[in-house]
Amino acid sequence: MPRIIEAISLFVLILVVSLRPLVAETYDSAGSSITAALESVADPSPLRTLVFDLLVLSSACGWLLARAIGPTRRYRRTGLEWGVAIVAIAAVISCLAAGNARLAVNASIDWLCYPLLTIVLVQLMYKPWHRRVLLAGLLATACAQTTKCLEDHFVGFDETWAHYENIKDDLWGRQDVELDSPKVELFERRLKARETSGFLPHSNVAGSYMVLCGMAALALSIARWRRSNDAIGRLLATGATAGALLIFTAAILTKSLGAIVSGAIGILLWIAVSLLRRRVESHRRKAIALGWGLVVFGLFAVIGHGLYHGSLPGSSLNFRWQYWQASSELIADHALTGVGRENFGRHYLQYKPIEAAEEVANPHNLFVQAAADWGVIGLIGIVAMLIGASLAVTQSARTTRPDPACAADPPSRYTLIGWTGALAVGVVLVRLPLLGTTDPDFLYYTSVVVGLAWLIGFTCFASGIADVTRRFVGTGVAVGLFTFVLHDMINFAAFIPGTATTLFAMLAFCVAERSPVEQRAAGFSLRGRPRDLKVAARWWTSMPKPARRWLPLGAMTAATIGVLAVAVLPVARASYYKEQAGEFARYPSSGVSVVRQVDEAFLSAVSADPLDPTPCVERARWWLAISANPQLRDEAYQVAAESLAHSVDRDPFSVAQRRIQMQLYQAKAQHTGRPDDYAAAIKAAQNALRLYPTDPNGYVSLGDCRLAAGEAARSDDLLRDAIESYNRALAADDARPEWERIRGFRNSERQAIDAKIQRAKHLLQEIL
Repeated sequence: MPRIIEAISLFVLILVVSLRPLVAETYDSAGSSITAALESVADPSPLRTLVFDLLVLSSACGWLLARAIGPTRRYRRTGLEWGVAIVAIAAVISCLAAGNARLAVNASIDWLCYPLLTIVLVQLMYKPWHRRVLLAGLLATACAQTTKCLEDHFVGFDETWAHYENIKDDLWGRQDVELDSPKVELFERRLKARETSGFLPHSNVAGSYMVLCGMAALALSIARWRRSNDAIGRLLATGATAGALLIFTAAILTKSLGAIVSGAIGILLWIAVSLLRRRVESHRRKAIALGWGLVVFGLFAVIGHGLYHGSLPGSSLNFRWQYWQASSELIADHALTGVGRENFGRHYLQYKPIEAAEEVANPHNLFVQAAADWGVIGLIGIVAMLIGASLAVTQSARTTRPDPACAADPPSRYTLIGWTGALAVGVVLVRLPLLGTTDPDFLYYTSVVVGLAWLIGFTCFASGIADVTRRFVGTGVAVGLFTFVLHDMINFAAFIPGTATTLFAMLAFCVAERSPVEQRAAGFSLRGRPRDLKVAARWWTSMPKPARRWLPLGAMTAATIGVLAVAVLPVARASYYKEQAGEFARYPSSGVSVVRQVDEAFLSAVSADPLDPTPCVERARWWLAISANPQLRDEAYQVAAESLAHSVDRDPFSVAQRRIQMQLYQAKAQHTGRPDDYAAAIKAAQNALRLYPTDPNGYVSLGDCRLAAGEAARSDDLLRDAIESYNRALAADDARPEWERIRGFRNSERQAIDAKIQRAKHLLQEIL
């Protein structure tokens, strides 16, 4: 029974790491305006990510249950343990201090499941073929990603552009966006750039992922050629080599210069380590210390160059430098708590100078993002994880006290066929409901393409599973891990679910290769072990044996129940009620009874998840949409205002919600003419500017509110304030860099602002 439980847990984890890069995920329940305009495609739900997290937690419970009821194998350290504990503490603190607690909780739970995935995989992969199946699954998914990248490059981009041209007017019209808007031009630039990203959200993220998998595929293919003694062996080596070359081709098609440069550095490092292998192994600690010394030197060199010159070479790196400069102020203000995972973009706008063109959701640096999200404590935890993992990956392969039950026996043909078929079916079928569409043609096409690519890739990389050189493949994976982390100094792939899962799964493979299962023996000695392990072992062995067996399982079960209570159930219930509200809203009748049904559903969603502001915002938007009905107008304004106030309490640093508040009170003031409503609109515009003080559009909105209020009240002070707001908007726009005028005011917008200034001056003359 314990072996069956372990096998099921391992299968679930391999299915998770194989599937996640092929689906879209989000931590936010708010929908995208572009996706909403397309209608046929739905935004992913945060429930999808939480289900993946539950699978990881359940597999951890399965492993601990097998240990409790069966013979135990000695725990194999991964180097992540202390760092994960520190990050977990920092994550709890940051969630308590976060503005949008729902985002912080969802994202923190998900990220903490990544190192847990590594720890559990290392314990479950006690046979070499387990690790080969994991690696084959990861590379098969990379082959599916490669297929998508190649399809996009040669076919998809042209078809997408042609389709976009056909629906362009309708697409932007549904979002109330003019065709000459900078938003449209930026969107079209991304399409024209032809940067492939596969199923991942960004080309840089896809490039980092492809290089990581490409290194592992290259190592496996070279190892195959070393062991190919017959025609079948050479055929398998040829298939693996073709897969590796295609993965690297996809990395080039992403046009991610950072990923390509990191990959080149990784290849050079690999060659150097291979040439100096014996010297490195004989001076392993010195080599590790030298490596970390070079890392620290590189970080200080980059910081020094940026401080001395005020920029970094190249526009892309200079963008990053702007992010990091503003982030340093953010971190200084939230050093102890951080702002919470996925809350960076809300706070960054307060520190963003007008010279920094982009409004980013992350700072594009692993260390900066850790410090911003989780504070200094979280940064310490990440550094501890990196150091511990580097020590585990570079340790000498241990061969002492091998467990006879875990001998390096290859799986039978039927076992491998069974795992291949089950994983392939799982990847295809489980993925279908996660695609966000019900179009049968699309579902059939993507299932066939992805399923076939995944199956061919798995076959190429899993066949001949026992005939590879362990050390060489492990080194290739380790180099891939290095390139991924190196690229994440200017990237954010470690915080994207699909790529982060792959990263930690590759780490599990590498650590498990270096740390074979040891036989549990009464005479096991702690001599030479690290001090922290000695203390932990003495404390652990002092406990009664039943407690040692069941306490870890109880703790993990409690953590799983906690995730269910804090995240899964509230998100699931809120999502259900929001969908119910959407169904009611589609009724052809707009009578009072339908309005009440929709509002009751929204209220149920609001109460179902006390952390999420999205149901409050959507409820307010619904009431604003029906405010055109004269019978409901007064109630609509009142309910929308109350709902928006509730959403602001749940997400106080959201600029978007302040803007909705401003629009609400502007509309209400036009209807009622009351000074209080004009004042509320002005206050909302000021609050939006407080959260984004360098936003030229924010000053225009504030000027509009003041102009309307001044005209209604015949107030010279408000009119002068309106003129000042418009002038500040023009000045802020003029401060943009000359090379970044795309986000600036169009000529028609500047003319409209000048006309408003002249109108305010004319009203002033009439009053005076």
